[in-house]
Amino acid sequence: MACEGVLLGMGNPLLDISAVVDEEFLSRFGIKLNDAILAEEKHLPMYDELATKYNVEYIAGGATQNSIRVAQWMLQIPGATSYMGCIGKDKFGEVMKKNSKTAGVNVHYYEDETAPTGTCAVCVVGGERSLVANLSAANCYKIEHLKRPENFALVEKAKYIYIAGFFLTVSPDSIQLVAEHAAANNKVFMMNLSAPFICEFFRGVQEKALPYVDYVFGNETEARTFARVRGWETENVEEIALKISALPKASGTHKRITVITQGCDPVVVAEDGKVRLFPVIVLPKEKLVDTNGAGDAFVGGFLSQLVQEKSIEDCNIILERQASKRRESNGKKRPTAHGTTRRSAAAQSPDRRTLSSLLAAPALILTALLLLFFHSALLAGTLRLSSLPDRDPDVRSLHHLSSLPTSFSSSSPPSPPPPPAAAAAPPSSTSPASAPSTMTVTTPPPPQTPLAASPPPITPPSSHSSSVATVPLGSRVPSTESRFRIPDYSPSSPFLLLPRRRRCCWRRRQRRSGP
Repeated sequence: MACEGVLLGMGNPLLDISAVVDEEFLSRFGIKLNDAILAEEKHLPMYDELATKYNVEYIAGGATQNSIRVAQWMLQIPGATSYMGCIGKDKFGEVMKKNSKTAGVNVHYYEDETAPTGTCAVCVVGGERSLVANLSAANCYKIEHLKRPENFALVEKAKYIYIAGFFLTVSPDSIQLVAEHAAANNKVFMMNLSAPFICEFFRGVQEKALPYVDYVFGNETEARTFARVRGWETENVEEIALKISALPKASGTHKRITVITQGCDPVVVAEDGKVRLFPVIVLPKEKLVDTNGAGDAFVGGFLSQLVQEKSIEDCNIILERQASKRRESNGKKRPTAHGTTRRSAAAQSPDRRTLSSLLAAPALILTALLLLFFHSALLAGTLRLSSLPDRDPDVRSLHHLSSLPTSFSSSSPPSPPPPPAAAAAPPSSTSPASAPSTMTVTTPPPPQTPLAASPPPITPPSSHSSSVATVPLGSRVPSTESRFRIPDYSPSSPFLLLPRRRRCCWRRRQRRSGP
C-alpha cells in the first residue's frame, strides 16, 4: 500500500506560460501543432510577445512535476510523493516551492544562483497545444545534488521512481545512478518517451537507460518516431509496443510493460508478448478545452494506482478518467492544489460573465433583505391587531362613524318619522344668500348592542323615535346599512390586516345576528 515517500520523481521544473494563439503565430516562429521542442535563438522573442499581446497564465509545471502532483492529489496521503529538479533563486522559484508544498509534494529543489527559473511556452490552437521549453535553471541540475545524504535518502525510501525523457537532456548521469539503484534493490523504475526529438537526438543516453526501465510510457507519435529511428519497418502502434517491451533488460525481476496512448483511440498495453487494448472515455469536442497536460495526468493517475499495487486494468480505468477530466477542464489548470496562478495585465480584467456573477450575488442578497423587511412589517401589524381586545365589529363601525365630520343633535324631541320622499328639504331658489348652511336627515336608531366602557354607551331611543343628525353640506352622509356590511375602511385600515380567519368569523357572526 502507499506510504510516505513511496513515489519519487525527477525532472525539469518549468513555469508554464500558457496562451491561446492562432496558426499564424505558430508558423511565424516555426512551431508545429502538437509538437514539443527546446527553445532556440529564434524562439526567444516569443515569450515577450506572449506576455504582451495575449492573455497568459503562469503555472508551475514540467512533465514529471505535473504527473507527481496528479498522483499526490489522487493518493491524498501527505508526503507520499517526492520530487527533485533545479530552479532559479528568484521570485518564480519561490512561487514554485510554495505551490508544490501546498500540493503535498515533498520537494528537494537544487537552487541555481546564476540562471532564472525555466519556462515553457504553451501555445494552444483549437484545443491542441504546442510546447517550447526554455530550460534555463532546469538545465543546471547536477548529480552532486542527488548524492547529498538528505536527497539520496528520498531515492532509498522510494519503491517507485518515475522520470520523464526530458531529463535525459539535463542529467543522464543522475538517471543512470537512480536506475541502477532501482535494479539492485528490486524497485520499479519508469520512464516516458516524452517527445519525438528525445527519440531522435538523444538516442544514445535513452538506449543506455532503457535496460533498467520496467514501464515505458508514450503516445503514438513518439512510438512511431522511436521505431523509425531504430529502423523498424512498421507504424503499427501495437507492434511497436510489443517490440519495446521485448527489448533487453538489465534485471529479470520485472517484465517490461509498454503503455502507449492514442488520443481518442484505445490505450495499447504490451506485456509478456501480448497486447491488450483499453477503450478510453470519448469526450465530445464541444467540451474539449485543450490537451495540454492530458498525458501528464494520464501517467499521474496510472502511478497513483500502481503504487497501491492495483492491476493494469484498474490503473487504466482510473487514469483514463483522470485524463478525461483534464481534457474537459482547462488543460492549464492542474487538478492538484498547485497554488495561485499569475496572469498578465491584459488578462487581469474580468470578463462579462465574471462581472455578471459578481453583481448577481449582491442583488439577490438585497432582494432577500427587502422581502424579509416587508414580511416583518406585515407580521408586526398582525400581532398588534391580535393584541387588541376582542371588540364587537359594530363598535368599530360606531368608531368609524364617530370619526366623520358630523354633529348629531340628540336633544331634538322625538317626532314621527317623515315620509321617505321628504328626507331632505330642497334649498330655496328665491335667493342664493338665504340658502341654509346645514341639512336635516333622519337616521335610524342605533343598534341595541351592549357597548364597551369606551366609548361611553349610547342610549337607544324608543322604537317609535328617531334621532335627527345635522350634517354640514358637502359631508358624506353615513350609510343606514353600515351595521350589516363590512365597514368602508381605507387600504391602510388595520381591519384589512386581520387574518382571513378572523374576518370570516366576523362575517359568520353578522349573518347569525341578522338585521
